[in-house]
Amino acid sequence: MHAMATAADLAGPYQLGGDARQTPGFLVNYYTTKGEMFRSLGNMCRSMLQGPKSGPDSGKVAAGMSKVQADMEDLDKSLPQLSVMVFGVLISPAPDRAGRMSRLLVTKRERDDLIHQISTSFKRLDAKDGSYAVSAGTVLWEYLARKGYRCADEPAS
Repeated sequence: MHAMATAADLAGPYQLGGDARQTPGFLVNYYTTKGEMFRSLGNMCRSMLQGPKSGPDSGKVAAGMSKVQADMEDLDKSLPQLSVMVFGVLISPAPDRAGRMSRLLVTKRERDDLIHQISTSFKRLDAKDGSYAVSAGTVLWEYLARKGYRCADEPAS
């Protein structure tokens, strides 16, 4: 949960222009909401572990846990779309000679580092039944590794 709070804190102050201006806010909202859901689940687990007592009915707590877990899965469905938005932040706003947005703002080394981090963080990017997080990692990896975007330090074509 600490990692989520740190990620939200890091994304919050960024001010981006154009289509990307909402991306940091979406990331902060995702991590904040996910953190609140984990906190809620933790409280429910503590309540269940304390055993029967006067107060919340364990059946209600169990139902609440199921609802939070379903809400977490619904929230995670946004991860692939968020990964596309994150990739969009890496694209240079200046079109190439053909008028396409084909250049990244990162250097070849930075792009290769991102590809390596994604590859090592998500062991099975090719998993057909992967989680939404794996799908998001796959989207980023595909755009960075296979789509042919030129890096900031590569010559124009």
